[in-house]
Amino acid sequence: GRDHGRRRRLMSDIPRQPRDFPIGPFAKAAERWFDDTQPRPEPTVPAQAATVLLVRGEPVEVFMIERAATMDFAPSTWVFPGGRVDPADLGVDDAPAHRLRSPAGGEQAWADRLGVGHDEALSVLVCALRELFEEAGVLLASEGDGDAIVDVATDEWRARRTQVEAHEVSFTEAAAGLTLRGDLVEAVDRWITPAFESRRFDTWFLTALLPDGATADAVSRESQRGQWVRPEAMLAEAEAGRARLLPPTRTALERLSRASSATEALEQARGFHFLPTRPELLKGPDGPYLHAEVNL
Repeated sequence: GRDHGRRRRLMSDIPRQPRDFPIGPFAKAAERWFDDTQPRPEPTVPAQAATVLLVRGEPVEVFMIERAATMDFAPSTWVFPGGRVDPADLGVDDAPAHRLRSPAGGEQAWADRLGVGHDEALSVLVCALRELFEEAGVLLASEGDGDAIVDVATDEWRARRTQVEAHEVSFTEAAAGLTLRGDLVEAVDRWITPAFESRRFDTWFLTALLPDGATADAVSRESQRGQWVRPEAMLAEAEAGRARLLPPTRTALERLSRASSATEALEQARGFHFLPTRPELLKGPDGPYLHAEVNL
């Protein structure tokens, strides 16, 4: 009890910065929310999700994907590899401890950091590793107790990647016999979609280094291209109106721009304390906008 209360006080002392964001792709949902002639729908339960800031080099670069123009939600928007937790990610029995190397501090520390239960925390981790494999072609896994990352630049692994994306096999089936490297990622943020939007996500942002010898590419059906970018360059593109970014992505890039190298970015993530960010829909003289206390 005393330790929990102390942790809660420490967490409440985490500096947060107030930020306002344009309504962007949420405009129609915001209009419906403020339409007094229609009853407000009951908020949907946010789906758990994970996204990964895959970083490399000095100065630091991060791998980003431009969503396909045909997507119903946020088309042609730049994001990090990620997606919702799949039912197969929830099966802890499918990813037993001897095949999942725990994040720094162990599994309970990981769950505490994410602010959820043990099984949920592991499902978020497996989701992040799966999405990184599906959307960027990077598999954070090793043979047995080794540290070397498996080489997936083969026809066999390309076929497995296609099967996983098509849900023909589960991620843990595709990686059978390997040790998933939860120790190579760190959680750095969490955003929860506000109640006015019907497509809601409870999304954890994780940071991971690109392993030596690995390459990233975007061949997912949900993307139209992928590339390595300097955080400050992508922010400048967004400012100039040449790139679309959602508020969590923009904030992540701002935070990442403080790191001089990929290694420093991961170290900063390991020492970074965060609280869930819950944007609020407000209406100003120029129309609806989002306000949030963000982790910067």
